[in-house]
Amino acid sequence: MPHDLLQSARHAIAGFLRAWRGERNVRLFLLGYVFVLFLGLLLDLSKGEWFALLITGGMFLSVELLNTSIEYVADIVDDHLKAAHCTHNFEDMKMVKDVAAAASLVSFLIVAGTVVAIFVPHISKVLGDRF
Repeated sequence: MPHDLLQSARHAIAGFLRAWRGERNVRLFLLGYVFVLFLGLLLDLSKGEWFALLITGGMFLSVELLNTSIEYVADIVDDHLKAAHCTHNFEDMKMVKDVAAAASLVSFLIVAGTVVAIFVPHISKVLGDRF
C-alpha cells in the first residue's frame, strides 16, 4: 500500500475513533446496529435483506460522521466569530448545525424503516409459531 494511502487510512481511523469517543449518537447507533446484525444472523436473512441492512447502516454512519464534522467546523467558526464580537451570525451557525442534524435524522429514519420492514415479518413468523 502506498505511503499516502496508508496515511489517509490512519487519519480516517483516528477520525472514526474520535467520533466514537466523543459522539453519543455514533456509539448508540453502532451498538444497536451490532444487535440488529446479530439478530439477522439468528433469523436467517436473505441476501437482499442483508444488502439493505448493510447499505442503509453504512449510509447512516457516513451521514452521522459528516454531521459530526460539520458541527465541529461550525463550533470553531462560531467561537472565532464570538471572539471577534460578531454575534450577528449566530442564527446562521445554528441553521448549519440544524440542517446537518436533519440529514442525520432522515438517514436514521431510513435505517429504522428498513429494519422494521425486514424484521417484523421474520419476528412475526417466529412468534406466530409459538402462539
